[in-house]
Order: sequence, then structure tokens, then C-alpha cells
Amino acid sequence: MKKLFVIVIILGIVTINAQTNKKQKDITAIKSMSGCYQVGFNFSETFNYSKDENYKSSAVKHDKALEWVEILTDKKNKIQLQHLLIVGPKDKPHIVKHWRQDWLFENQDLFLFNKSNSWKYSEYSKEQVKGNGRKKYFK
Repeated sequence: MKKLFVIVIILGIVTINAQTNKKQKDITAIKSMSGCYQVGFNFSETFNYSKDENYKSSAVKHDKALEWVEILTDKKNKIQLQHLLIVGPKDKPHIVKHWRQDWLFENQDLFLFNKSNSWKYSEYSKEQVKGNGRKKYFK
């Protein structure tokens, strides 16, 4: 019986350690996204929503920018990254607040896309979210 108890304790410690290592690897990977990047954009209309027969799609456009990714929040279970674009001519560049991503570890409440442009609020127990992370995007 003592042997079984010791084996259960060891397995518990190994499982907790593996979970901690996974979370730390995730945190390191998320934070490594911060920095400056040269990005490219390809703007192209691939389908036509307009019922107007006079509608003409926009010309295809290719552009480049610098993207700066800054860590806004760095807490135990939450990391926020803000993406900024540096655009315009070199002699008159300007900054555009592009988008933000929030990484939440073991988040228990969230909105999930349902259908037809509607969202459904869902709540989860600690057991259901144990070891899970969620990412939210904001434009």
C-alpha cells in the first residue's frame, strides 16, 4: 500500500511539473513575438458583395510597413500584445494602432461565435479549463 501511495505522489508531482513547464514554454513563445517586423500587405477584392451593376472593384494593391509589437500586460495568467504599424513615406511616417491580442490562461468565461453574426456567453469550471489558454483579438 505504501508503494502505491508513493507512486501516486510521484505521478502527481511529475504531472504538475509538466504542466508548469508547458505554461512557461507558452509564455516564452508568446513574449518572443514582441519586437519589430517588416510586413507586407496584399489588398485584393476576391468577391463582389454589391448588387449595383455599376460597382467596380478596387485595384489590387501591395504595400509594406514596419510593425512594432509591444507587451502591454504581463501578469500571471494574462499577456497582452499591442501591434502598431509605422506607415507612410520615410520623411513623414505615422503610427497606426493596428490590433491587439490578449492571451488568457485558464480563462473561465468567454464569448463564442454562434452563427449569423451572433455570440454566445459561456462559463467553464476550473477543471474544464485547467492547463488551457485562450487568445482574443481586438481590432
